[in-house]
Amino acid sequence: MGKVKKIIYITIGTLSLALGILGIYLPLLPTTPLLILTTFCYAKGSDKFYRWFTSTKLYKKHIESFVKTKSMTARKKIIILASVTALISIPIIFVNVVPMRIVLALVILGHYVYFLFFIKTVTLAEEEEMKNRIDIMGVNSEGIAEKITMDTINEGEEEKLNEKEACDQSELDI
Repeated sequence: MGKVKKIIYITIGTLSLALGILGIYLPLLPTTPLLILTTFCYAKGSDKFYRWFTSTKLYKKHIESFVKTKSMTARKKIIILASVTALISIPIIFVNVVPMRIVLALVILGHYVYFLFFIKTVTLAEEEEMKNRIDIMGVNSEGIAEKITMDTINEGEEEKLNEKEACDQSELDI
């Protein structure tokens, strides 16, 4: 990937991180989607930024369970959908351009469809159980975490995994 693209991804990731942190304290800014965007941008832009961000308490508290399980509690879904709906409703109310209103209403509808039908809803207890489960995580070429269990690792993949762990450990030793 070109250097300019990497810089753009890192810049967008850093801006979304800043807004996500503000979202923790300001109820109208949706923290989770902004931090998911940060994860995606850092994964595309820089391994160093991605490793740093995924090791932070902020990531572990707000994003890790979603990235690992593609699921959320009903409370998190409601907070995200309410925040997004409130923010997108502002221009719908104040801008008197009908095509723009229609597009924004479709964006809101798209969020609801995605969150209701494509993100699994779990209880808080199920979410905690999933967090505590010992799984090995890998990152595919798009920078998206995918779950690899010990049952699905064949000998070649196990060797690659051991090499990666040894390399990661040597970086930590430096």
